Amino acid sequence: MTYRMAGHFVGDPQHYRSKEEFAAWHDKDPIERLKRHLLQSGIAATEVDSAGENVRQEVQRAVDRARAAPRPNPADVLAEVYSAQWLNAIAD
Repeated sequence: MTYRMAGHFVGDPQHYRSKEEFAAWHDKDPIERLKRHLLQSGIAATEVDSAGENVRQEVQRAVDRARAAPRPNPADVLAEVYSAQWLNAIAD
């Protein structure tokens, strides 16, 4: 149902799949499919590109806010991880 487009790590040579396999899955990418659909429906390429750029900027702002936020207290690392109260007590 899903396909990992990137490697397991930065610089992964991905020898475990062929270029043809990757290309076939790339054609199924839902974002690329939507982009093709919008263009075929008469939406201007500049408008589609602008929407994509707006999303990239929004994501970058979220990343910047997260990086600027104070670091969490290490003692809270397991807070709210488990739904059962007795499991949360074990983490304390």
